Amino acid sequence: MMKELNLDELKQEIGNNKKGKSILMSLFALCLFLFGLLVLFSPNLTEQERIDLFSFAIPGPVFLSILAGPLFGAVPGFILVCLCATTGACFCYGLSYTLGRGIVVDKFPSMLLKFHRKIQANKDNLVFYMLFLRLTPLVPNIIVNIASPIVGIPLKYFAFGTFVGLMPLNLIHLNTGLTLYTIEKLGANLSNILWIAVLGLLALIPTLFKKQIEKFDEKHTKEAELKQKKENKKDL
Repeated sequence: MMKELNLDELKQEIGNNKKGKSILMSLFALCLFLFGLLVLFSPNLTEQERIDLFSFAIPGPVFLSILAGPLFGAVPGFILVCLCATTGACFCYGLSYTLGRGIVVDKFPSMLLKFHRKIQANKDNLVFYMLFLRLTPLVPNIIVNIASPIVGIPLKYFAFGTFVGLMPLNLIHLNTGLTLYTIEKLGANLSNILWIAVLGLLALIPTLFKKQIEKFDEKHTKEAELKQKKENKKDL
C-alpha cells in the first residue's frame, strides 16, 4: 500500500537541493557540448546543414519518430522508437528521483498532490492506469516522468506502461514518416493524402476527447476513494 504524500516531510528528507541542481545543470551543459562536437566534426554534413542543426538544437522526439521509418524501415524503426522512448523516460525517472526531487517538490507541489491522489485511487490497478496515462493526454508525459518516482510508482510498472502505452502514437508517427517519404519519392496521390489525413485525425483523437477523459478519470477517482474509505472503516 502506498503511503500518503506529505510534502513537508519529503522536503525535510531531501534537504538542500543545491547540489542536485548543480549536477543537473552540469549534465545538460555536457550533453549540449557533446552534441555540438558531434555536429561540428560530422564529415557528412554541409556547412549549411551544420548551421541548421545548431539553430534548431536537438530535434524533438516526434520528429525523430517520424524520421525513424524512412531511415530504418517499418519494423526496425518501430522497435527502435519504442525502446528509445522508454529508455529516455526511464532516464528522466532516474534523474528526477536521484537529483531532481527537490526541484520538482519546490516547483510543482500542487501537481504532485493531484497526481498522487490519482495514483492512490488506482493503486490496485497501477499497470493499467499507467497505460491509461500514456494513451491519453490526461497528464503530460514529462509530468508523468518526473513525478512518478516521487509518488511511489515502481520503475517496472513505469517502464512497462511507457513501452506499451506509447506504441500507438509511435506507430502513427512512424507511418506518417513512411508516407511522407513515399510522397517525396513517387509523388502525391489521393491515397497518400487521405492516409496522412487519417493519421493526423488518429493522433488528435485523445486531445479531442480530453474533457470527456478528464470527467471519466475524476469520476473513477472519487469512486475508488469512496470504496477505500468504506474498506478502511470495515477494518476498524
